[in-house]
Amino acid sequence: MELSAAGLFRVKWTEQIQEEWISRLIENRPDLDRTRLERTRALMAAAVPDCLVQEYESLIPSFCPTPTTVTFSPPRSIATLT
Repeated sequence: MELSAAGLFRVKWTEQIQEEWISRLIENRPDLDRTRLERTRALMAAAVPDCLVQEYESLIPSFCPTPTTVTFSPPRSIATLT
């Protein structure tokens, strides 16, 4: 986030990635509050207005025929150096 804010590159993610990190974090840290993590998600989106990748689902089979977790970045959302 700091590197993106500094203009060194553009970060990209999907709603699925956001949901995954929140769910996994709660799974591993049940003491954390989902409401606070959702607030963090909103703050991340506000800090990087063009961060959300959409309409990427058709690209998934070409990268991972049987995806079990979101672990890749589709070609049109790879971070861009500035």
